[in-house]
Amino acid sequence: MSHYIKVNAQFTHTRALVAALLAVGFEQQHIEQSDEAVALNNYQGRATENRAHVRIPREHIGECCNDFGVNTETGEVFICDYAKTRANVPAILEKFGGHGDRFINRLTQEYQYAQTVEAYALQGQYVERVDTPDGTIKAYVSC
Repeated sequence: MSHYIKVNAQFTHTRALVAALLAVGFEQQHIEQSDEAVALNNYQGRATENRAHVRIPREHIGECCNDFGVNTETGEVFICDYAKTRANVPAILEKFGGHGDRFINRLTQEYQYAQTVEAYALQGQYVERVDTPDGTIKAYVSC
């Protein structure tokens, strides 16, 4: 049976979160958003006690996986433990080794970058992105 792993990632900004999910390769039509937190479904399609405002249904995560979700009030990420450890992960997640630490780290970088771009855009400034060979993102602000 597949359970959830809860990660306190502090993802509380919905627009930045959606931008980050798109940046790591999820498709817009697979990302569901709700003003009210909705129950996440397990691999059998049954609702769990875990609730999220941003959800990617299990069908778009992988066979026998739970929904992926983020509660933007608490910043908590709900990840299926089976998706984290399974060998046959969806192609979109292969580069991260599934939903493991590498995935969360990359999602966090993309989230922070999206927040930076939005904050500087409000001030009329442009942020240039540079992806480094070690996988980090550098942001340069032009005046």
